[in-house]
Amino acid sequence: WTDLMLEHLDESKGINSQTFCELKVQLVSFGYLFTRVNPGVLKFAGEQCNWQADYLPLRSVIDWLCVSNVTDFGAAVIGLKLIQLAWTECALAHSREKIVKEVCRSIGKRPDAASVLHSIDRQLTNIFGFDVTSEEWCRQTVRNEIRLVTRERSLILPDDPDWRL
Repeated sequence: WTDLMLEHLDESKGINSQTFCELKVQLVSFGYLFTRVNPGVLKFAGEQCNWQADYLPLRSVIDWLCVSNVTDFGAAVIGLKLIQLAWTECALAHSREKIVKEVCRSIGKRPDAASVLHSIDRQLTNIFGFDVTSEEWCRQTVRNEIRLVTRERSLILPDDPDWRL
């Protein structure tokens, strides 16, 4: 109900967007399971800690990706959006790299990790467009994490690059 009330207040302009994002991030940080996250909340969380993946509130949002009630589609969409925001909003290359790895590692804790990471991998071209260098770097990072996840679970998927007949 708390999340729904915040959504209603935001839509009816009962609170400003800054307050809305701040309250949403606090719900995620408190472990409130029924919180929906949107791009504005992701951007707010990143800006609050200068896009440092290990600092709150960004760490809380990254950890939210592996929560059991977040759907595979939701984890893929939000993970991909977080990667895109890191690339467009964060000036430091090592911080962007850390965010991509941490997003993948958080998703890697999910039972459906391989399929969610494969979904992210397939959509990287859409978020990077003509920035082929950044896309390729992210793709390598995501694929390395897919390999780690599939090795840990001894699961080989047909579209895994290591899969052979």
